[in-house]
Amino acid sequence: MKKIMRFLAIILIPAVLIILVLINKQDEKVHYNTKDYIGNTAGNLYNGGTFCEQDGRVYFSNFNDDGTLYSMDLECNNIMKINDDKARYINVDDNYIYYSRENNTKVKPTKSIFLFYCSGIYRINKDNGNNSVQLYAEPSGLLSLFGNTIYYQHYSPKTGIQFYSVGIDAKNETRLADSPILPASYHEGSMYFAGADLDHSIYAMDTTDNTVQTILNSNCYMPIARPEGIYYISIEDNYALCRIDYQGNNKTILIDEFCSTYNISMDGNYIFYQVDGGDNNHLGQINLATLEKKVIREGDYKQICCTSNFIFFRDYNEVNVYAYKPQNGELRLFQPPVIK
Repeated sequence: MKKIMRFLAIILIPAVLIILVLINKQDEKVHYNTKDYIGNTAGNLYNGGTFCEQDGRVYFSNFNDDGTLYSMDLECNNIMKINDDKARYINVDDNYIYYSRENNTKVKPTKSIFLFYCSGIYRINKDNGNNSVQLYAEPSGLLSLFGNTIYYQHYSPKTGIQFYSVGIDAKNETRLADSPILPASYHEGSMYFAGADLDHSIYAMDTTDNTVQTILNSNCYMPIARPEGIYYISIEDNYALCRIDYQGNNKTILIDEFCSTYNISMDGNYIFYQVDGGDNNHLGQINLATLEKKVIREGDYKQICCTSNFIFFRDYNEVNVYAYKPQNGELRLFQPPVIK
C-alpha cells in the first residue's frame, strides 16, 4: 500500500502542479477588444465615472461604503461587492473592469490599502475581481477605455497633469500632450475634447495616428460626440448647453441657462442637466424629440450618471444619492447596502 501511495504521489503531484501553472497562464493571458470598443459613456466619465453599465450589470462606486467598487443588476437589485477599492472613472469590457483606485482618500482605511498601492489605474477580472494589474502607479484623473487603449490624465509632482495613453496589457505608455485634456468622448475612431490650456476650442484626435484637427474655435466645455452632432457647454454663451454638427456649424442652443454639468441618456432621448448660479438652481430634463423641459428636483446636484433604466445623481453636499427613472418619473433615494 505504501508503495502504491508513493507511486500515486509521484504521478499526481507533478500533474497538479502542471494544471496550476496552466490555470495561472490562462489568467495572465490578456483578452483584447474590438478596435472601437468604448468602456463607458462620455457623460458618465465627465461626472466622475461612478456608474458604468455593461452586459446587464451596473458597476458602481457605493457611496454608502466610502466609494467601494460594487455591482448590481439594471433594477438596482442583486448587489455584490467586488473588492475593497475606492473606485472612480469605471470602465468595463467583456472581460475586465478598469478604474482609478483612490484608497488614499478613504475615510476609513482598510487592510487592502496597506497590501496594495493606494492609488493608480488598475485592471481586474470582471467575473471575480481577481488578478489586479497595475496600468499606472500614481494618482490619475479622468480615464477612458477605447479599443485596447486606456487614455488618461497622468499626474506627476514635477509636470502636473498631462495627457497619456497605455495599453490594457500595461504596455506602450505614451505621453500624447502636456495639457490636462479630458479624454471622454469617442465617435467613429476619433476622440473629441476641449482644449485645456491655451484655448477651449473643440478638437478631434484620430486614435489611429494621434493627429488632431480643430472642429470649433470657441470657448467650450465637456463635448459629447453623438451620431446627430456634438453637444457641449458654451462658456461664451453663459454656460448654455449647445449642439453643433461635425463641421462646427449649425449651432443650436438647447438650454439657455447656466449649466454646470450634464449627461445624455443611453438611448439618446433625453439630456439631464444641472442649472446653477442663481435662485432657480435645479436638476432638469429635456426631451430631445420635443424639446420639452422638466424640473426633476430643485437644488444643487452633481455627478449625473446614466444607465439604461436610471439616472443617478448626488446632492452637492454629498449626503444623498438619488435614482430617477425617466420612463415613469419615479424618484427615490439610492441606498445600496454595505457588504462586509
